[in-house]
Amino acid sequence: MENHMGAPERLPERVLAPPAPDEHLLEGRTARLVDEGLAANTRLAYARDFGAYATWCASTGRTLLPATPATLANYVAHLAAQHYAPSTIDRALACVLAAHDHAQLAKPATTAARLALRAYRRERAQQGHRPRKSPPITVDRLRAMVDALPAGPPQDAATAPSSCSASP
Repeated sequence: MENHMGAPERLPERVLAPPAPDEHLLEGRTARLVDEGLAANTRLAYARDFGAYATWCASTGRTLLPATPATLANYVAHLAAQHYAPSTIDRALACVLAAHDHAQLAKPATTAARLALRAYRRERAQQGHRPRKSPPITVDRLRAMVDALPAGPPQDAATAPSSCSASP
């Protein structure tokens, strides 16, 4: 029997049944794509960040995962006391949240941690620390960059001749 929108009034039994055990497993290619979803440098940074977080949790008797909002806020305060840059603390927080995703756990609320980080940023600004920024480009610098480019139409890596090809 269908409702007024043409959809069945009852879902088929297979839709209502719990997933089979193998439905939670990623197939080979899928697992590789998921693994490679993050850039190599991000994976390395997250590995370092999560290792530091795990060490801190062990030394303070906190549960690694799932983290509580208080654990995240206390970890932010710990990193701030070590004088880490706010962007580094933000990345560490993102790493812990990504670990929750990876473990298929609900993410903890981050309000307290974000407020602690905001206060730390304000504190650093009052002490004269400013975020590092690249200097703005000037016309002279832009001309120098353009002049340094090779002559001719641009080529991408797939079509450019290789100067490192091995001879037969």
